[in-house]
Amino acid sequence: MQQFSTIGIISRRDNRDIVDSLQVLVAYLQKRPHTRIIVDDSVADLLGTRVFEVCAHDSMGSCCQLVIVVGGDGSMLKVASALAEQGVPVVGVNRGRLGFLTDIVPEEIEHSLDDILSGRFKLESRFLLDVGIRGSDGVTNLGSAMNDVVLHPGIAAQMIEFELSIDGQFVY
Repeated sequence: MQQFSTIGIISRRDNRDIVDSLQVLVAYLQKRPHTRIIVDDSVADLLGTRVFEVCAHDSMGSCCQLVIVVGGDGSMLKVASALAEQGVPVVGVNRGRLGFLTDIVPEEIEHSLDDILSGRFKLESRFLLDVGIRGSDGVTNLGSAMNDVVLHPGIAAQMIEFELSIDGQFVY
């Protein structure tokens, strides 16, 4: 069973509605013995306190055994791509609209984390897609994507033609 004694918390900075979930999350983690909490600047700013260690969110993987993201799917995607190379498990508290990638609803923070911190979870490994455009002037790297890539010419009603290759192997 994997133990998580050092837990990082990352959140969106621009959504004050997240504060409720952050307060519940922090209070819950503070009650757990031998749990070290590390937050990013956004969390520290939203909570209005600097009592926790503060770490840049893209460095959380080097000092945390688990990272909790409070936000929506967009927040989860940003954190996942920043931490992918560091191999740290990431779980999300959904404060967005859809919640395809964020597993925990705000009303179940304590119950869901009880399960996770007690070892009752299934770790899902994901990989990122590196996205680029190959043109006459070479390859332009567009970044990474977690689950899908949307190609469009800027006006959705137009048809476009493209080729898809994965690791240099033609697919479509």
